[in-house]
Amino acid sequence: MPCERAPTSPLSPGMLPKRRRPDSGADSVRISKLCDYPVRGWAVEGPSLAAMAQVVGEAALVMQKHNMPHNVLIADCGSRVFIFPQCYAEKQARGEVPEHLLDIGVNPAVWEISGHMVLKRREDYENFTEASAWELLAAVSLTEQELDDAARLVFGGQQSPSSKTAAEPAGAVQVLAEPVACTV
Repeated sequence: MPCERAPTSPLSPGMLPKRRRPDSGADSVRISKLCDYPVRGWAVEGPSLAAMAQVVGEAALVMQKHNMPHNVLIADCGSRVFIFPQCYAEKQARGEVPEHLLDIGVNPAVWEISGHMVLKRREDYENFTEASAWELLAAVSLTEQELDDAARLVFGGQQSPSSKTAAEPAGAVQVLAEPVACTV
């Protein structure tokens, strides 16, 4: 169940990145949503490491600015990058993670989120199933709507008139004023 094997679908036009500097190559970077995977996230693929680095770097800066926890996995010799905005700590703090998942003792980070489970207890190893993994990973994931909101925020898609920010210099990443909250 590694994320590298999950199917993807393109982001809808309203979530596509704003035009970047013409010489950066970032306009040819493809950003897709992961499908049929327990943690919602994006796959970034592009013509060069530099172009992908610009897009992924801008995304990471926006998520950091808005205090949005996330994990990044570089795969396939650098030809694909997976970005997983996540909300496990927030759900834990609100008491929304079931006790049996907390008992496993795994705080899902990039390795687990990308589908490579490391279990600490023998009993978990012996009894862990794919369904168990999906349940644990689903606790990390944003909802579909939250991921769409995050995509608009992170990749600078069209903004609603009520959330536009002040004019920014050409080439700057445009962001929404409000952070994206995680719900159940």
